[in-house]
Amino acid sequence: MPVAYAEECAKALVRGAVRGERYVRVPFWYTVFMLYRIFAPEVIDFVQALVYLTPTPGRDDRAPISKALINIPGMKALMYPTTVRSLRPSLKQMKVI
Repeated sequence: MPVAYAEECAKALVRGAVRGERYVRVPFWYTVFMLYRIFAPEVIDFVQALVYLTPTPGRDDRAPISKALINIPGMKALMYPTTVRSLRPSLKQMKVI
């Protein structure tokens, strides 16, 4: 699932409203997945089953491939920014102060 900052989403919403768009997708490359979902839903279903349900070869705990991918060094920081990983964001992170 793509993760984006609220500011980025808000800017995209405003741009979309100004342009009169009915739908806004953030990030833009997510559109490709929407096209696959419409024209080739089996491809998306296969990839999701492969990543989230198929056990990782060579692991005794039968963890799915997604679990092995997130354990690659640096992947967690890339996929889950610190603002998502913390339970309660600080006031600085929320830019209230």
